[in-house]
Amino acid sequence: MPEDAEYVSIYAMLRDRVRTTSSGMPVITTLGPYVRSHRRHLLKQSQYSICLEWDPAYLFRPHGEAMDVPGALGIASELSKVNITARDRTMALKNLDLMNINRFSLFGSEDSLVRTIARRVRLLRYSPS
Repeated sequence: MPEDAEYVSIYAMLRDRVRTTSSGMPVITTLGPYVRSHRRHLLKQSQYSICLEWDPAYLFRPHGEAMDVPGALGIASELSKVNITARDRTMALKNLDLMNINRFSLFGSEDSLVRTIARRVRLLRYSPS
């Protein structure tokens, strides 16, 4: 995060499985966690999405092209952007760490373990005991 940042953003996509777009329009499709990937993607409970357009075969499109297309995410869907103030970053990171979401739980390497411990001691102010 840049030192002069006022906000950080979190994006969330809520979608249903019923879409109303027709051919020639981009649509976002989720693949779920069941794709061949690195072990850490399973640990992070990763979900995957692709943006496709049928014209007359499937073409890959940037996700941004589907965001303003009615029905591209589903009938009752929405894309949300939540801004939190940069000063709340430490509290958010501490809450994530308390849920065991940190570099070590996500990557499982010695380097990520050292970085997680350093963040806990230096930024989150956990006392080493």
